[in-house]
Amino acid sequence: MESIKYDNIKDNSVKAYIPNFLTLYDNFNEHHLLDDGINDIYTNSDPYVTLAGVIRGSISLRVNGNIYNLVSGDVFSFVGITDIDNVKVSDDLLYFIIECTEDVINSSKKSLGINHLIFNWEKQGFVYTHVDKAQMEYGIFLYNFLYKWTKNNLHIYHKNIVQHLANIFIIKSIELSNLNNNLIKLDKKNVVSRQNVVFQNFIELIEQYSDRYREVKFYAAKLNVTPKYLSAVSRIYTDKSASDTIEQYVVDKIKTLLLENEYSIKEICNMMNFNSQSFFGRYFKRTTGISPRAFVKMNS
Repeated sequence: MESIKYDNIKDNSVKAYIPNFLTLYDNFNEHHLLDDGINDIYTNSDPYVTLAGVIRGSISLRVNGNIYNLVSGDVFSFVGITDIDNVKVSDDLLYFIIECTEDVINSSKKSLGINHLIFNWEKQGFVYTHVDKAQMEYGIFLYNFLYKWTKNNLHIYHKNIVQHLANIFIIKSIELSNLNNNLIKLDKKNVVSRQNVVFQNFIELIEQYSDRYREVKFYAAKLNVTPKYLSAVSRIYTDKSASDTIEQYVVDKIKTLLLENEYSIKEICNMMNFNSQSFFGRYFKRTTGISPRAFVKMNS
């Protein structure tokens, strides 16, 4: 495998872009390259989100200190500030990359109604998964469609259409990363329904209080609803009861802390306000099937 910098992968493959919004790269088809003056006018130098797919070949890269070996069929995303280095690629690498600024994500948050899933996705920083041939072909189809609309800057709704197509990629990335096991079920009648508002506020409260309060009745009281109603709303959006939704969020938070390797298991237990380390271990194992120590060993 040839050693190469991440930026060098992209330097000669910019295919389309909207300044300060979105940029597309690929090397798998015959799109017309942009003008040689691209470096003079291209300003998306600090993307907030990068979505990418390996169509053929392989790529090895170090992300935030961890080595990942990605092969044909792997799709991955970087979210937020991510330290990428030590990139090596095979000679036969074919890929596509979509870089989005924070404006794209903020617009998605306003229109998709799935802020809590985007929040978890952002919190992970780097996610990847393997897809089958049909899913990869669908990703390539969407990429080419996005490319055509990004280039079609004379259309009156040019940027709006590009935003909607970017939303599709964002939704698929969240779904594939499987952060909450199920993509949220949007209320088909009215995205801004009372149930939606209750659920969004519920997630925000979990983010704020889950290190201290894990009882459904606490959140129900904060939202001025009954625990039974809160669980019913939770099942609409996650297929989980309110109790299971809280537990899943807490366990995901514990996983993140464990993987950061900055705190001991005992310190995380104290940070999350568990009464004892043994109860902390049972709580984690109930959802994951393994102990916190085994989880760290498995991911080291």
